[in-house]
Amino acid sequence: MTQLATVLAQLADEQSGPLATVRGLIEHSAHRLARQPGAVGPHTAHRLELIARRLHGIQQDLDATTARLVATSRPTSAQPGVAATSPAERHTARQSL
Repeated sequence: MTQLATVLAQLADEQSGPLATVRGLIEHSAHRLARQPGAVGPHTAHRLELIARRLHGIQQDLDATTARLVATSRPTSAQPGVAATSPAERHTARQSL
């Protein structure tokens, strides 16, 4: 599951992910069309802005899904009621024996 979470995080990455790139191109196109004279420009620009918003929502959904995958893939303690220890704590405990 960790590998899947990594892929989803890369897709949704706001700085360098492919969805952010596509969204940026769509937003840029919308701004350019909005400045075009005629009736088609503003209507089409508005539609592109709506598409960009939907893509942003998809990115947010992917982020939330990634967080859930990461949370569920974290190892739990082997014994119920026993607190999980960090690798450093286990190393220190072994050395003191």
